[in-house]
Amino acid sequence: MVIDISVVHVMPTAAVGYSAAASDELGVAGLISATRLAAAVLGVRLRTSVVMVGSEARVMGFGDLEVTILRNLSNSPDPQKSIPAELDSRLTGFDLVHIHQGVSIFGEFVAARALSLGIPYIVTDWGLASSRVMIFGGGFELAAGVLSTSESSRCSSNVRPFTATAVIVGPVHTAFSVPDPQVQRDPAMVLTAARSGDDPGIEKIMRAIPAGMSLVVLDSRYGEAAKLHMYRRAGVYVQSPEQNELCSDATDRPDLLELIALDALSTGAPLAVSSAGSLSGLVNDERLARSFSTSEGLTVLLEGVRDGMWPAVDHSARARRHAVDGFGYRSVGRKVIDFYLQVLR
Repeated sequence: MVIDISVVHVMPTAAVGYSAAASDELGVAGLISATRLAAAVLGVRLRTSVVMVGSEARVMGFGDLEVTILRNLSNSPDPQKSIPAELDSRLTGFDLVHIHQGVSIFGEFVAARALSLGIPYIVTDWGLASSRVMIFGGGFELAAGVLSTSESSRCSSNVRPFTATAVIVGPVHTAFSVPDPQVQRDPAMVLTAARSGDDPGIEKIMRAIPAGMSLVVLDSRYGEAAKLHMYRRAGVYVQSPEQNELCSDATDRPDLLELIALDALSTGAPLAVSSAGSLSGLVNDERLARSFSTSEGLTVLLEGVRDGMWPAVDHSARARRHAVDGFGYRSVGRKVIDFYLQVLR
């Protein structure tokens, strides 16, 4: 029996970037592609639409997706505070509203409009909590589901016991991030990524770099091909921790750049990850990733890479297999479709 599902994805920005799981345009496009692949296998007929917010109303193409841009009614330059015009007409007729970057004023508005139309909504909680209304004022409690992009963001979710919740990271474009046996890894090269130029986690990594090793920081200056080359060359990829007052206390957790770390893993790179973050749980095989809790601990791990103590000779194939099986398009798509079905059941 074929099951029909219609989902409208709503997010506050209309500029292309790369971020963590389904938190911006590339993430949403990847998520939709993944769900389409899984739907075809699971016997689900899936209809999707994408709505974003911009300075003026228009329709644009994003790959093979048609994206509706709604005019922003807010005077704030902050996308998280955007208010989309004529939103109701774009939500009507769908079974489910999927709000991306939902822990925001934007998320509050979309959730309220979905409720007023009688359409259930789920929220992607990507861990940057800027809305007390969503967290403590009923936004999560009234949601049909909360889809967290990391274990570390779960502490922000104030949900009812019967609200559906899940942690789904991905998808990783494993067809692009492939190993290249012709590219020799440099055991002295430490690779990481920064969301911005003042990422506090970068300084922590720099303090831990031992003698004979150097740090390369991926940022907006690197195109996709350049990133891929660096993934393949790196002796180790380090997931940078940062300070974040997400819950009642400041917690040391990784910046939400899990996809970049998993992209690196997909090419065969070993990972060094903060024990306070979600990646240490996502990749819980010490042959693939090792965790650290202090700068001194990270230094010891990096010395091991430099001195040839790890990873093992067969690491690349094992890492690739873990990335494809756990975070590839088919795997993540199936998890998301299952979550949609659970919410709509």
